[in-house]
Amino acid sequence: MLLLYVLFVLGPFGRDRGLVVCCKPELQMVLERRKREQTQREEGEQSRSPLEQVLLERQQKHQEMMKEKEDEQRIHEEVQLLEFVRVRQNLRKVHTALQKKFTPESGQH
Repeated sequence: MLLLYVLFVLGPFGRDRGLVVCCKPELQMVLERRKREQTQREEGEQSRSPLEQVLLERQQKHQEMMKEKEDEQRIHEEVQLLEFVRVRQNLRKVHTALQKKFTPESGQH
């Protein structure tokens, strides 16, 4: 009876279509794949030579330093921009004060 069931499910085109008689639920397949990938990553990390580990650490430190430099540069640029805005506001105040001071005098003459 089982033999007939397999033949019926596969049919004459079973191999061409890639039909599967028994399959795992999708969630189980995904979980197994993730577990396999995690195991491979762990094995890959353990199989590194001391030189590879030192190089990787240096690369990570270099990336951290570059990120810190970029952050410092961004902060410096923001400070410069704020300074520019503050000076510009002061110039506007001075200009407005000068206009108010000289406008009434020139209007009275």
